Parts: sequence; structure tokens; C-alpha cells
Amino acid sequence: MTAAAEWVKLWTVRSTWWCVAASVTLMGCTAFLLANDFVYDIEHPDQQSVRDTAATTQSIVDPAAASVSLAQFAVIALAMLVITSEYSTGAIRSTLRAVPVRGRVLLAKAAVAAAATFGAGLVLAVAGLFAARLGLREYAVVDLGDAGAVAVRIAVYLALVAVFSVGMGAALRSAVGTLSAVLVLLVGLSMVVPEPASEYMPGVAGGMFVADGDASGALILVAWTGAVLAAGYAVIRRRDA
Repeated sequence: MTAAAEWVKLWTVRSTWWCVAASVTLMGCTAFLLANDFVYDIEHPDQQSVRDTAATTQSIVDPAAASVSLAQFAVIALAMLVITSEYSTGAIRSTLRAVPVRGRVLLAKAAVAAAATFGAGLVLAVAGLFAARLGLREYAVVDLGDAGAVAVRIAVYLALVAVFSVGMGAALRSAVGTLSAVLVLLVGLSMVVPEPASEYMPGVAGGMFVADGDASGALILVAWTGAVLAAGYAVIRRRDA
């Protein structure tokens, strides 16, 4: 019942649809541009900017997987608004009065965000793969098995990122603070933490999972997500709305 109510709230606000539309647009445009850059390097070998190998073809999954790092920003915005919007408007008081068990509220919000972004992730993956195919033209390598696998991994990754964002939103209660913290953890730390420690950062681990199906990367991201969600629960349980 709680999850059903959260599902209705999620899809009855325009911001959800804007975030989904933005994520699909970012995914498709980025995948096309990456694919087009690869083709440009092949056709203009004296001006190479993207390729670091002598390969003359590319799988469509490569630009699609790389595009997730940009498209995820819109997904993060969608997920964090599941909870931060209620704190900003005061609606969280009504939510907690209706469902006094705060852990149930948080889990419902996390589950709804995960389900919505998993479905959106599949749409994003299809958009990215299709755009990559268009951008690569005759240089594309199409393997439906690989394409299906990366589509599922993209959807799983974005679902975990959504739960991560919900947990951070519960802990910080601020849209700006949540967005900043999530971006620092997913992107910022990946740039400043040296190897091999960077492989344990959520952004790097998630990227390894999406690109290569690295199970250890998925487990690291799950661990980070669980920790952030637990922190969010600790805050929402102890502090007044």
C-alpha cells in the first residue's frame, strides 16, 4: 500500500517526466557523438582524438555503456526528488503521519525509485544502442546478445544509483546537498582517488559493471548503496520531519 502510494506520487508530477525525457536525450546524443567521433578518427587518421587502437570497427555497446556516465545525472535528479521534494514542501509530515513506520516509508520510496529507473534504464539503453548504431554506420558491430546484456546492466546500475540517491536524500534532506554529495561520490572521488583504491569507489565500480559485467564492481556498488540507505534510515528515524 505504501509503495503504491509512492508510485502514484512519483508519476503524477511533471518533474519525473522531464527527468526521464532528459535522460533519454542525454543518452542518445552522447552515444551518437561518441560513435561519430570514432568514425571520424577512422576516416581522418591524421587527426585521431578518440581511438587508442588500430581497430576499424566498434561494438555498439561501447558508446552506449560510456554514455551512462552523463545520462545518470537526470536519473539522479529524478530519484532524489522522490524524497527531497517532500522535505522542501513540508509534505513529508503528511507522509509520516499516514505511515508512522519511517523505515517502511524509506523502503517504499527506494523500491519505487529503483523500479522506475530500472524501466527507464532499459529505455535509455535501447536509445543509446540505437544512436550508437546510427553513429557508427558501416563500422558498427552488432551482437544482440551483448546488446541485451549491456541493456540489463545499464538498468541495474541506474536502479542502484537511484536507491543511492534516495538514501542520500533521506540523510541530507536537501536537493542541492544531495545532488552535490551524490556527484562527489559517483564522479568526484573517481577523479582524485589513485588506483587501485579508485576501483572501490562507487562510480568506478559501477562503470566496470556496466562496461564489462564485472561482478565485483556490482557488489561494491551494492555495498555503497546499502551503506548510504542505512545512513538515510538512521537520520529519518531519529530526526523530526
